[in-house]
Amino acid sequence: MNDYTQKLEIAIRAAVAAGNILNKHAGDTFHLTRVRKESFRDIATEADMYAEKKIIEMIRQSDNSPIVSEESGVVGELDEKKGYWVVDPLDGTVNYAHHMPLYAV
Repeated sequence: MNDYTQKLEIAIRAAVAAGNILNKHAGDTFHLTRVRKESFRDIATEADMYAEKKIIEMIRQSDNSPIVSEESGVVGELDEKKGYWVVDPLDGTVNYAHHMPLYAV
C-alpha cells in the first residue's frame, strides 16, 4: 500500500468519525464557542471542537505529519516541502448552528 492510499484511508476514517460526532450533536442546544472576526457568520461551536479533536487524534495515531486546522491552527512542525494535513472539522457551521443539514467534514 502506498503512502497516499494510507493517508486516504486515515482521512476517510477520521472524516466518518467526525461526521458521526457532528450528526450526534446536530439539533442539540449547544454553545457557540466563539465568534471570529466579530461576524455572526464566522462562528465556531462545541461540535467543531469535538470533531476536530477526534480528527487530530486519529491522524496522530497513524501519521506524524503536521496538521493545519481551522480551529487549532498548526499542530506539529510545519514544513511545506514535506506536506501536511488540512482539516476543517465542520464546513457549514452557520447551517449547522441553525439546524440546517447542509454541512460537511
